[in-house]
This record gives sequence, C-alpha cells and structure tokens, in this order.
Amino acid sequence: MADQDKNSIRLAHLTDIHVAASLHAIFDALQFLALTIPMLSAFIYGIEKIIEKLPPGARVPARVITAFTGILSGGVAIAVSQHARAGLQFILALIFNYNRSISGDRRALLDSLYDNKVDHVVITGDLTNTARAEEFDLIRTELQQSGWWDERLTVLPGNHDKIGFPRSAPFERYFSSYLPVPGSSTGYPLVRELIPGVFLIGLDSCLPQQHEDVWDRIFTNIRGYLGADQIARLRDIARDVSPGLLVVGMHHPPVSRWARRWTDHVQRNFISEPENAKFLRAVFRDKPHLVLCGHDHPEEHIFDTVEQANLAVGTATGLRSLGSISYRIFTLKPDSVPGVETVELPVCS
Repeated sequence: MADQDKNSIRLAHLTDIHVAASLHAIFDALQFLALTIPMLSAFIYGIEKIIEKLPPGARVPARVITAFTGILSGGVAIAVSQHARAGLQFILALIFNYNRSISGDRRALLDSLYDNKVDHVVITGDLTNTARAEEFDLIRTELQQSGWWDERLTVLPGNHDKIGFPRSAPFERYFSSYLPVPGSSTGYPLVRELIPGVFLIGLDSCLPQQHEDVWDRIFTNIRGYLGADQIARLRDIARDVSPGLLVVGMHHPPVSRWARRWTDHVQRNFISEPENAKFLRAVFRDKPHLVLCGHDHPEEHIFDTVEQANLAVGTATGLRSLGSISYRIFTLKPDSVPGVETVELPVCS
C-alpha cells in the first residue's frame, strides 16, 4: 500500500494470467474418451449377438433391424448425454492448457513491478486456466513469495477462476482475504481507499450458477453478469465517497465492442456486454472514474471512452502468444486524469 501522505499512487493492472500447473487436462480428455468407448462397444456387441441368433440364411425385414438399432442407439445416446457436458469441458480444458503463462515469465513480471515503483497491483480475473487447486496454489504462492500480497494487492475473479470443470476448486478458498465478506462470494463490491480521494472498487462480473443456461454450461460461463444488488451498492458507494476518483475493477468489459451480426446465443455468450451493464454505466455518468477489465485478450491495450465508460481493457498479461508480456501502470490522483504507461517484457526463452 502506498504511503497515505502521498497525493498520487502508481497502480499496476494485470489480467488474464492463466496459470496452468500441470497437464491434467490431457488426462481428463482421455478419461472422457474412455467413458464413451465402452458404450460404443456395447452397441456393436448387441448388434453382433442379434445376428448370431438368426438361423442360417434367414432374412430379417429392414424395419426390424432398424427398430433394434434404434433402441440400442437410443440407449447409447442417453448414456453419452450424461457425460456430454463433462466431455465438452474436458476438451475445452485441453485447449485451455495451451493458453497459459509459464513460471519464468511470471517471476519476471512480478519482479518488474518493483523496478517500475508500483505501489499497488490489481488483478482483474482469470488467474487460472481451469480453477484447479494446484493452479490456485501456484499463483497464490508466487504472489506471496514475491511480496505482492495483503495490502499491496487486490484480486478479483474471472470466469476461468469459477469455471466449474470437474476437479475445479473454489476461488474463495484461496483468496478469501480479498473478498468483501471473508469466505463468501457475496457482498461485492469490494472497496479499498488507496490514498485519500482514490477508491478502488472491485466487482464480481461472473455469472451466478442460478442464471446459467445450456450455452453457459458448455462454454464455461464466458458471458458476464452484474446483479442489481451489486450495482445498487456501487451506486451508494459512489455517492458516499464523492468527491474522489473511482477505479472500478472487473473481469468482463462493461461495453460490447463487437458488431452484432450473430445469432442470439452466440452474441449473448461471446460478444455481448455483461447483463445489466447499462445500469453500471449510469453510475459513472457524472463521476470521475476509470474501469479496469480484461477477458477479451485484445492484441493491444485499450484505453478509451466508450458509452460513458472510461475503459482500460488489458491484454492477457501472462500469455506468450503476443511475443511479450505487457501490462499498464496508472498514476492516480483524486483530481486529475490518470497518467498511463505501458511496460513490456520479453518472454523467457
């Protein structure tokens, strides 16, 4: 935490680190395939036994064969459907395993925060790939050992941290000290006064389980959601801290930046703004603010005013696919426009 006598603070924004601690996703995918093979084998075995029971030279009407095949196929389809969600998620987990950061890059990243005289770090979600316990353990240990912990850090959840895959662990277990209510995922916004007149407000933009539909279950809750209660509490906070600068952190960008030419379910799950975002933007209308978010993995950092939101969307901090590790530092004062600088580091060879 910065010295409270300072009239400015240097805030580093990290997002979408995607720690993958192991290759377990590969074994998950293989496990799913192993579940389906016995089902297919049972189907073939049943057809074979029916044919064996027929007398030599017998001719069976096509509709009878079709009926038996249909019955057996239906049984197989029902059995496979019981594993459909897990199977799709295993496959996605396998893909996600290659969308990850490595420990050497993360060490260089955390060390560079000291070199650049950062006072506070906010991570706006997706610390992990598939929310496994070993992924949470690894990133938490790295943050603690580097000294970026306690009052120097704010952590918010992303959809990968609440992904709900088989063997996933709860975000709240590993980052309970960064919750508004310790041990509970409710109670957001999280409010921290970084220096007098500069308030960091953390939101949870992840979709609650009770609002999931079938597309959310398949596509890992990729769309965002902001509950009315959370927005109402933010509105009260914004009123109570006036005057002052609001720095709002959340995972999903609160505006849609993409053309709307898609079918409803694709638009809703991939390119739409979080549900209720228009009410969030209304809170900012007459209030000095900065919104920090991630999720979209843009090739370059975005810093722009979109639909009344002063928006900073960070690139995926830890991913190697862009050829470098990049994050932004904002110099914040209560009564002035934030200063911004970009830090780029080479990836480890």
